[in-house]
Amino acid sequence: MKPLLLMISLYICGIANAKTFYVSSTGNDANPGTITLPFKNIQKLNSVMNAGDIAYIRGGTYKSTFNSASPYHLLFQNLTGTAGSNIVIQNYPNETVIMDFNSVGVPTTCYTYGVLIESCEYLTLKGITFKNLRQVSDGCGVSRGMSLTNSDNCRMETLDIYNMGGTGF
Repeated sequence: MKPLLLMISLYICGIANAKTFYVSSTGNDANPGTITLPFKNIQKLNSVMNAGDIAYIRGGTYKSTFNSASPYHLLFQNLTGTAGSNIVIQNYPNETVIMDFNSVGVPTTCYTYGVLIESCEYLTLKGITFKNLRQVSDGCGVSRGMSLTNSDNCRMETLDIYNMGGTGF
């Protein structure tokens, strides 16, 4: 009986420590990520999220924080949720979120990704549009809209990926 109570207590503590973050195109990455003081860039979420956390991205158009020489323009790396405590990044209810890679210009790296999800577990990405990643100009490689690498149990829901210079997914 004691082991069962210990497991339930640990599970409840894990849920109790989960945080909710917010991102807004008018925010600031020095903010704490609350609804009244949101982060500005979606990329900021990679450095703050843990198992059980959820992030709501407010409606608007977002740009990459990386330049044309980067091999990726939105990176989610080493985000590790659990079977009972996914990490969730999604649009704020009834709001449209667009990640527009047009600001990157023409990629100068042979193989570039709009969104790279690497070494993540139990990550859910939902309700976001990704668009306008141009093709590598000199033909040395292919631009890709999104890629999942070395990641398990990740869910992609209601994502739109279009106008990519190479493959979408």
